[in-house]
Amino acid sequence: MVLVQDASGSRAAKLIKTFWAVIKGEQQITNAHSAKLFVQACKIYNSKNSPVKFVEVLISNPAGIAALERVVRVDLSFSFINTTAFPFLLTLSDEGVAALSNGGFLRQILTAILEPTTFWTAAVDAYHNDKLDNVGLEAFAWLCLQIVSDQTSFDYHKEAVTGLMEHKSLLRSDSPEVRKIAYRIDKIIKIFAQPETASSGITPGGRHDNDHANFRDISIYPTSDELLSTDPPYLQRLGEVFDTPMETRSQSYRDWLFRLLREDMLSELREDLQVAMSQKKSKRRPVALGQLRLVGINADHDIETKHIPPYALYVACQQGIVFPNKLPKGGKKAFIEESKTFMKHDSFGALCCNGTIIAFGSLVRDVTNLLKTPPIVGIKFNDGSGLKKAVDVLQSPFKDQVKFFIVDTATFAFEPILRRLKTIAELPLEAQLIDPEQPSGDGPRSTTLNALLHQLKEALASGRSYQMPASLRLKKEIKLQGAQLKSFIHGISSNLALIQGPPGTGKSFLGALILLTILRLTKSRVLVLSYTNHALDQFMEDLMDIGVSSDQMVRLGSKFTEATKSTLLREYDGQKKYWLKMEEKNILNTLRVEETSLSLELQECSRKLAAREAHPADILEHLELSENFSIAWEAFQVPEDDGFKTVGSDGKAIEPAGVYQYWLDGGDVNRLGHLSASLDLRARAVWNAPLAVRRQCHCEWSQMVREEQSARFVDLSKRFSDVRTEIKSILDERGRRVLKDKQIIACTTTAAAMYQSIIETANPDVILVEEAGEILEAHIITAMSASVKQVILIGDHKQLRPKVGNYVLTKEKGEGYDLNVSLFERLVTSHNTLAC
Repeated sequence: MVLVQDASGSRAAKLIKTFWAVIKGEQQITNAHSAKLFVQACKIYNSKNSPVKFVEVLISNPAGIAALERVVRVDLSFSFINTTAFPFLLTLSDEGVAALSNGGFLRQILTAILEPTTFWTAAVDAYHNDKLDNVGLEAFAWLCLQIVSDQTSFDYHKEAVTGLMEHKSLLRSDSPEVRKIAYRIDKIIKIFAQPETASSGITPGGRHDNDHANFRDISIYPTSDELLSTDPPYLQRLGEVFDTPMETRSQSYRDWLFRLLREDMLSELREDLQVAMSQKKSKRRPVALGQLRLVGINADHDIETKHIPPYALYVACQQGIVFPNKLPKGGKKAFIEESKTFMKHDSFGALCCNGTIIAFGSLVRDVTNLLKTPPIVGIKFNDGSGLKKAVDVLQSPFKDQVKFFIVDTATFAFEPILRRLKTIAELPLEAQLIDPEQPSGDGPRSTTLNALLHQLKEALASGRSYQMPASLRLKKEIKLQGAQLKSFIHGISSNLALIQGPPGTGKSFLGALILLTILRLTKSRVLVLSYTNHALDQFMEDLMDIGVSSDQMVRLGSKFTEATKSTLLREYDGQKKYWLKMEEKNILNTLRVEETSLSLELQECSRKLAAREAHPADILEHLELSENFSIAWEAFQVPEDDGFKTVGSDGKAIEPAGVYQYWLDGGDVNRLGHLSASLDLRARAVWNAPLAVRRQCHCEWSQMVREEQSARFVDLSKRFSDVRTEIKSILDERGRRVLKDKQIIACTTTAAAMYQSIIETANPDVILVEEAGEILEAHIITAMSASVKQVILIGDHKQLRPKVGNYVLTKEKGEGYDLNVSLFERLVTSHNTLAC
């Protein structure tokens, strides 16, 4: 669809001027014609720059999003949607746009387009009435794909898309591009649908409040009812997963990975909770913080805004924080600063009331707060739900029974993997991974790699050794023959390659050589994974030893050796080419302003929550805006005549809050002459209420105010968390640029899940896994981005299996769950076996 035909230089210049005027808010889109002019201007801007640059400009200017909202809603006719709105949206389908800020910019744009639903409703009608041409259909299909791919929002829209796909109309489109998008939509809908249940007939759901048919609805952390439940959890056995039909196996596969890994975490958590709550003996002395009282966030302005965590409460602790005896004067501060394990920051724990778990959270450690009397700690909760429950119980009549138990469970090793399993949509090489009958295919090739493969295969067939060519720029001569040569060919040619052999057979060396060959002869980007930091650093050093420059590598995480230190992500911060662009800085500054504003609101709201009771001014505001108590509000208003205020006997102006307090204390309105004379009969009835009724009303109103304040605190915390996430995503653009600039990205499997947002943006083509026989299958699966075309697993399944805490879930127990069977072992014992 051509929106601008041979625009003259003069017209183009005028349209660009229009573009900036609208973006800056100096010109408004008021009708269909002005919308079309803006769309034409956007097309010209895109042609001279790029869709990525356009989106950055759009997001960095507040008027830009407002303009987008008007463009898609100013004319909802089928003709305008098809010829103007949809072609405009199609420019946003550029892959670079989706990569910006981990998809955050695109999500903002989609929200502006889809909410409210006026444009979406009109677009669906246009589709149903066959009013879209191929360009319009492609844009509509793209929009549907974005809706089903975002698992955090657009639920209403998802229902409509699911209905469309049930009729398979998009799948039958005449346009190959539309059908291609429709296939992806169909696959994602099926993947996120409820998995099939095990062939045993046992089904999920009904055991407790956190037992759901769809594993994505399961909270990662358990509820109190779940921990009290004596019913065995719903868990599929490995054999049952592979008995399900191929059409639904991918859902069952993800379900199996999530539920078993989570059950392994829960088995540790249950035991650690029993120790922490002194229900089970242990060498470790349990730590329980008691007699907790809410205090305002940053009440004494000791903490900078940037250090206030989202979803956090601060509590004074009368019990549980015990300092060593006989500390010298001023020794407390030195002790806290030196003893990092004392009230360790981020220590995982459970907030409980009378033995019932309210919410899980982690400690926020601050030296200044710990030095106060009583000491103060922060508790950071996982989400708004946990925060709300915590606020409510700490304001309830049972607040004296509330304790925070510090638990030693290493949930940090499970949480990022479990979160990632919930969100995986498209899994690369899925056919080979979940179908034992599916043979390995060809990996990504280049002309030079094909030429090398031809020579290698000739040498293998003739039984000769093969000297690696000079084109690989190796530091030393390397010759391969026999099993090593065969393994090398397999490693560089297959899209799913397994290099297996016992210790000392040169697997790691061969892996390094395979990776170097891929680097030299293709443009592929490789993600190197290992379970331990030690093995990762050793492999990186092996790469350097055979000729890979450290400048080609980036290492994620904080661990390093002297040789790998220069590859750390943070070491690249000083290089200007990775710095934020002006548009990103503008967005960041806007977010920083909102962050500061929200932090001030949070501090004020937390101060009110921490007060012993609701302030009369807050009660009056509630009464004023209430549907049922506006008369009560009128009863406490002080009349003003011509700008003159009523004053008391002390000469000070009488305020409504003071009147309310006077009423609550049993005061007689007749002693407030001017106010008494202004009351009508209904308002006077409020003052005629006996003291007991007044106090009952006060209690009810106070409770309502507390509920409002609690809800507002949670809402503010959620927005504060969202803004923090957006800020982090903008700052992560520096890391994304580094990863895109390097050919090797190296990290542990846990770090891969934690850094998935920036790894995914780098679009790795190949994954190479060291120690693959010792890594849980879920850890490798969660590291796989949709861009991956080749996976190389190096290990020995006859050595140590992955560590699993729950013996029932292991292969050795024989129950069939086989959680500690690595992906490497499962594949080796089913197909693709190749010994080094």
